[in-house]
Amino acid sequence: MAGRHAAALRGALLYLAWRLTCTQRRLLRWSDPLRWLLFPAAYLAWTLLRAAWLNVYPYLFVDVGASGYPGVLRNTIGVGVLFVLLGFGIAAVDGALPPRR
Repeated sequence: MAGRHAAALRGALLYLAWRLTCTQRRLLRWSDPLRWLLFPAAYLAWTLLRAAWLNVYPYLFVDVGASGYPGVLRNTIGVGVLFVLLGFGIAAVDGALPPRR
């Protein structure tokens, strides 16, 4: 479990380093994190439809057999809220940085 968390943290730090050093600044809007939820929402719908057909769940937090639909809804809302909060943090950092010359 700790290895998975370390991998996620490394990925987030790598993205943040790339964003801070290699891209233009002050391009993000406060609505961007909400738009970023479109693909994960579509992927969640696909995952649940596919899992209902094959009875194979790729992630524990969307396993309807283990958690039931209320548990899956609670889990995905929690992940979505975390995703949006991280997105707002990225947008705040982007807005606080001076423009690149």
